[in-house]
Formats: sequence, C-alpha cells, structure tokens
Amino acid sequence: MPNPENGGNWGILGGSFDPIHNGHINLANSICSKKKLDGVLIVPTVKHPNKSRLIEANYLDRVAMLKAALLGMTKFSICEIEAEENLSGYTIDTIRALKLRFPKAEFYFIIGSDNISIIDNWYMAEELKSEVKFIAGTRPGFGNADKSKLPVELVEIPQLDISSSEIRKMIKNGSSFEELKHYVPASAVEYILKKGIYNK
Repeated sequence: MPNPENGGNWGILGGSFDPIHNGHINLANSICSKKKLDGVLIVPTVKHPNKSRLIEANYLDRVAMLKAALLGMTKFSICEIEAEENLSGYTIDTIRALKLRFPKAEFYFIIGSDNISIIDNWYMAEELKSEVKFIAGTRPGFGNADKSKLPVELVEIPQLDISSSEIRKMIKNGSSFEELKHYVPASAVEYILKKGIYNK
C-alpha cells in the first residue's frame, strides 16, 4: 500500500464522518483516480472548531466506522493525526502537521463544491493559499458559480446527493439495514446498528 512517508501526490479528505457515507468515498475515489494521486489520507476530526456544529458519534466510534467502511480500499489511509497531536480542528493546523510529518509528500485538500463559497470564512483562509492546493468535486446544486478568493480546481465527479445528517435521521427513524446500505457501506451499517449509534 502506498505511504506518504515515501513522497508522492496525496489527497487529504478531512471531516467528522458522522457517519462516513458513499458520497465521501465517491468524492475521494473519483478525485484520486482523475488526478492520478498516489492515495488519499482520510483525516477524522476530533473536535469541530465551530461549536455550533455538534458531532453526535464519539471519536472512537467514528474511526471504527471508517475502518469498517474502507476495509480493502488500498488507496485510502486513515490518519489520526488530529487525535495523536491534539490539534485544534482548524484545517490549517492539520495541513501544517501533515506536512511536517510527511515532508516528502505533495498534498491536495479535497472538498465538495458546496464548500467553495465558504472557504473564505475558514480560520486563516489567506494563509491556506500558500499551504495547500484545493481540489473540489462537483456536488448537485453547486458548481463553477461558487467562487472563492482561494485557488480551487473543480473536478467533475459522479453525482451522489447524500449527507451525514440525512443518514442520521434515517437511522433515528428506524430505517433498515437494506435501506441504509444504499448510502453507507454495509460493513459500517452493521457496526452502527450493532452499537446502536445515533439511536441514543
């Protein structure tokens, strides 16, 4: 399996993954393939710096869901740097820590195109320009019209309109394994239902 310690071109996909779903995997996989990246680091957030955005599942459960969902996907590597180094959760701090840990690698920060218009509101947005290149995968309802002062490369990807919040609602409303596996990898659905996550 490729490793950023050896250098190469790597994507970074950060998020709360609460839970991970097929939209995340589609985004990472499509950009990895189209941009011919060596791999993608999946970086789960420990805490969200925006206090208004609550993370429902605890960190260990979110990492376990990631491991279940990504089993056998050799281009993806789960990186727990935010927990290991007690980082703030701000994108710029995570990117800087990754660059220090893997100095031989070239990094590209992967986002959905729905985030392009809000990048300017991120902490130290101007400094992000010099730290990392942004690649945005197209998302239904968002596209080239969404501008940012940061340089962002837009990449066309297959369209999957899925959100973690909708999946959490489905689980709380009693959706079955068969329904949920259309949106979340089956192995992760099994973990969610077995542990009763989002039912509490």
